[in-house]
Amino acid sequence: MLTYILHLLLLTTSVSMILVSLYVFFGYEARKNKVPFIAGSAVSAVVAVLLIYFTKGNEDAEFMFDLWQIATNMFLPYLLFKSGRKATFALYGFVLPSFSDIIASLISSKIGDISENETILMYIAIFVATTLLIIILRKALPIKFTPEFLETIPVYVYVIIFIYLFSNYYSIELAQDASFHVEVANILKVVSAILVTVSVVVIVIRYINVLNLQKEAEKQLEAEIHHYEDMMRKNSDIRSFRHDYKNNLFSLNALMTDGRTDEAQKYISELAGELENTSNNYQTGNYLADAIISEKSENASKSGTRISFSGTIPKDWVKNNDLCAILSNSLDNAVRACEPIENAVVMVSSKETPNSVVISVANPVTKRVEIKNNRIKTTKSDSQNHGIGLANVEKTAKKYNGYMKLSCTDAEFELKVGLINN
Repeated sequence: MLTYILHLLLLTTSVSMILVSLYVFFGYEARKNKVPFIAGSAVSAVVAVLLIYFTKGNEDAEFMFDLWQIATNMFLPYLLFKSGRKATFALYGFVLPSFSDIIASLISSKIGDISENETILMYIAIFVATTLLIIILRKALPIKFTPEFLETIPVYVYVIIFIYLFSNYYSIELAQDASFHVEVANILKVVSAILVTVSVVVIVIRYINVLNLQKEAEKQLEAEIHHYEDMMRKNSDIRSFRHDYKNNLFSLNALMTDGRTDEAQKYISELAGELENTSNNYQTGNYLADAIISEKSENASKSGTRISFSGTIPKDWVKNNDLCAILSNSLDNAVRACEPIENAVVMVSSKETPNSVVISVANPVTKRVEIKNNRIKTTKSDSQNHGIGLANVEKTAKKYNGYMKLSCTDAEFELKVGLINN
């Protein structure tokens, strides 16, 4: 019985390490339908138990169980998470546990012979420790990774990592078993050292690029928030103007009655100037949203694009920086997409209830945009920056237990964001 429990714990901690790292570290989103994952987990556990039962006492028993554990690590994430590149799960589920083999081999070489159950307990401890380390790194690193980051890592990087891990494993076994060839170990060391250096450079450069892009996006968002808040204060003048409307009329009437027409005309000009400076073409119910859409509309008009708005946007429970992140990123992408289209109209609508809001931003397209698992497959030169913008929108929506949904027809692309007032 102890053997079954230990093997199931080994399988569980191994899979948990993969799933936690994908969900916590890279932010993969779980599928709504979790029945396939639950069924797959049950099948995996049953097969593991059968393998242990029918191969008990067989020299190949552990090898067969290890193969099934690797297969489980590779296919269960696919059943749980949404993904743009499904091969990522297979590669990641194969490579990550391989690190544990190196650590286990190093420990074994130091402590000598240990029993089968002790070996399993050692692997379980390594898997648990790795999972905790992943959670700590997620909080400690200055940027937050997205699924796009992992899925754009070339396949050859995974191959290089495997060669490196195999090289280390071979060298460790060589120290304990003379049957391993020294020449093979040396060749593997040299080849893996060269290849790992190349892959590390690629990953570091990619990390730096993502870090710089995210920092730039955050600075831009902060600057936009200050800008729009200034516009909000400016637009508050129109409310004061309307409040003083009767007093202004009384003053004008007094000037006209006294025959001081020149002063009256000057007064009218001043009032007209104040009104022009505080004019706003959008009335969303949220002064920051008014400012953002007005600003984006002015920029869009330079390329012949118009922004239309309908509905209302909450003014109380959506934070300014969150609203700015949603509207700025979605409108920037929509306006940019409209640049090659004459007389394009970006349709913005917002349906508000006391406890929720759904904001939709739709723009015309000349051809259908390919969307897979709520991700845009784009060939744009700024695709990485484009991806970060959408990732920020989705991250913001999740703060409100909401969602971001992308859809596209042959004529229209739509980004829809739902937020809940908790």
